[in-house]
Amino acid sequence: MVLEVDELREHRRPTFRVRGGVDWEWTDPGARERDAVVRAALRGL
Repeated sequence: MVLEVDELREHRRPTFRVRGGVDWEWTDPGARERDAVVRAALRGL
């Protein structure tokens, strides 16, 4: 498997910090399944 990245953004700033994750969920079943496949592949790296 090859993971190609076009852009990487650096969000670390001394002016703020992230204290928790964003609370969200998929509303499209197909997108949910595609995301699960991608996440499983990334865990396997």
